[in-house]
Amino acid sequence: MAYIKSLVILLVFFVVSTSPCSAAGVPLFHGGAASSAIVVEDGLHSYAAKELQRYLAKLGGATVPIITPSQAKSIPKNTSLIFVGGPKENALVGDMVKDGLVNFEELGQDGFILRSGSFNKHEVVVVGGNNEAATLYAVYDVLQRLGAVFLLSKDILPAVQPDLTLPYMDVRQVTPFSRRGVFISNIYLPRSIMHLSEVKQMIDNMAKLKLNYLQW
Repeated sequence: MAYIKSLVILLVFFVVSTSPCSAAGVPLFHGGAASSAIVVEDGLHSYAAKELQRYLAKLGGATVPIITPSQAKSIPKNTSLIFVGGPKENALVGDMVKDGLVNFEELGQDGFILRSGSFNKHEVVVVGGNNEAATLYAVYDVLQRLGAVFLLSKDILPAVQPDLTLPYMDVRQVTPFSRRGVFISNIYLPRSIMHLSEVKQMIDNMAKLKLNYLQW
C-alpha cells in the first residue's frame, strides 16, 4: 500500500438544511429483490444513474432497474421510484416542482436536493441538482446515508442488506466554496510514488467526496 505523506485535504463545508421527517422511509429492496426503480432521462444524468445502480446492487444484493419518466407511468404502485436529475432534465421532477413539492431555486452551481415523499401514488425520492456534477454529488450523498464510506483511496461498504429502506429526507445542501479539492506536493516525496491505478482511484473518489479541484 502506498502512502501519500504530502497530501493535504482541504476542509469542505456544505451548508445543510433539513426538515423533520417520518421514521419510515422509501423501500429499496425487499427479500433480496429490488422494490424500486431509478427514473432518469437518457443523456446528461445517465452516468449518475448508473453509479447509483452499481452501488445499490452492492448494498442490497440485486439490480435496481433504470427506466425513463415515460416508462415510470406503467410501473406498479408498490414500486418506489428514485428520480435522478433536476426539473430541466427529468420531466417527473419538473411535475413535482410545478406541484410545489420540491424547489430547486437558489441551489447554486453545486448544491443539490434529497427529497422523499409520495407522488402519483408512489413512494419517491428526488436526487438531483441543477447540473451534472451537482446531481452526481447528490447520488453519492444518498449512498453515504445508506452506509457507504468513501475515502480517497477506496470505498468501504457495509454488508448486503436484503431489506433496505432509505429514510425519508428533506435535504438541501449548498456550499459557499466554488473550489474544493486536494493538493499533492512534490517538495518531500516524488509524485511518482503513486501508481497510475491509485491516481485514477483518487480522481474517481474525489467526486464522491464532493471535491472538484486537483493541484498536482
